[in-house]
Amino acid sequence: MKVTTDNLINKKKPQIGWTIIFAILLIGISLWILSKPAGFSLADDPWKYLGQLTGILGTILLSIEYLLSTRAKFIEKIFGGLDRSYVAHRLIGGIGFVLILYHPFFLSFDSSSLLSGLMLHFLPGEVLSYNLGIFALYAYTALIFLTVYVRLPYNTWKKTHTFMGVPLVIAAYHILTIGSDMENYLPLEIFILTLVSIAICSYLYKRFLYGRFSGQHKYKLEKINTLGEIVEINLKPVGAPMQFIAGQYVFIKFTSNEVAPELHPFSISSAPGEPTIRISIKKFGNFTKSLINLNENDNVTLYGPHGEFGTKSLESGKPEIWIAGGIGVTPFLSLLRYYSRQNSVKNITFFYCAKNTNDFTYKEEINSLASHLGGMKVIFYESDKNGHINGNKIEEMSDGLQGKKIFLCGPKGMMTSLVSEFESKKIHPHNIIFEDFSFLE
Repeated sequence: MKVTTDNLINKKKPQIGWTIIFAILLIGISLWILSKPAGFSLADDPWKYLGQLTGILGTILLSIEYLLSTRAKFIEKIFGGLDRSYVAHRLIGGIGFVLILYHPFFLSFDSSSLLSGLMLHFLPGEVLSYNLGIFALYAYTALIFLTVYVRLPYNTWKKTHTFMGVPLVIAAYHILTIGSDMENYLPLEIFILTLVSIAICSYLYKRFLYGRFSGQHKYKLEKINTLGEIVEINLKPVGAPMQFIAGQYVFIKFTSNEVAPELHPFSISSAPGEPTIRISIKKFGNFTKSLINLNENDNVTLYGPHGEFGTKSLESGKPEIWIAGGIGVTPFLSLLRYYSRQNSVKNITFFYCAKNTNDFTYKEEINSLASHLGGMKVIFYESDKNGHINGNKIEEMSDGLQGKKIFLCGPKGMMTSLVSEFESKKIHPHNIIFEDFSFLE
């Protein structure tokens, strides 16, 4: 069967991820309440009950966090994009950790004396199950501190994440051996152990099996171009080519000895159906700067594709506003090339924003492609000359914002500012679509 862009698009993509998470939390709270005697009240033993509840809710959220990290396609669909699922991953992971941290504090207040409670729950002692919980808590604390508060190089950050399964397994054993309401109420025990088991399986999959079952595609480097601060990599397939939708991105692994082997996400700047896949990468950190050392015929592995950015343009029947900042132009290049091949007629105002005219790397390509499309207006916006782009300028130059889909890709500061401005102008969030790679920062 020939796979086309049209039949790759999932027409029904309800972004119900958060609803599912809230439902799972509600089930956990309900089962915990059902585990109690009839007529119980939090006021009967508040510190004990708060300690139990924070422990259960924290365990649920941390278990979900591991599942969200797998990059599974169904996760991406229910959140409306991999970047959004990673936002959820970070948020619920942070909340889950705080709840787990409060768990021993509340239980300490329930002890005969606060000092003895703190010693029992925070210092290793004679009881193995307590020691396991303490070790898991400290291990989580150290790993999250490194992730959130220490600006580690990407490859070092990745290595620290490989150890995230260790406190998970230890915490699971702590839950099984500590003795709690779960032992007295089988549905709650099954529910929590199921979630923890899913979390462990998710970690093992991501750590050891992701490369084999995640849509792995073999390519060779056909040509590499340097365009100022941008490195263009053109890849030819080894075997069947990867099927993707215009505007998507992939995780790339190079096998060259000249480049670090860790995975990095980059947008595809070519269109589906072209003989090669083009990746346009800005030289920013040590990894991207090392790409000039690649050689023709080097082996490259692509994982994916990922992203809902292009799908929302392909499905849209509304006029569109595209806003690209710097290298954020890449998914728009893919869409523009696709629309040009299809001889599409869409009402699009395209803002390509850069500091000055020397930074419009793809100006000629965009002008050439846009000339073949009806209904497209291209604006090359120079911030050195005109100041930073803002909502008012976009509204004026695109003949209004209402009734349009707005697509943004570029520096996080630019996108955050524009999204805030658009929402203040009463643009519904569903009509503001953006791609955000900051989940890997």
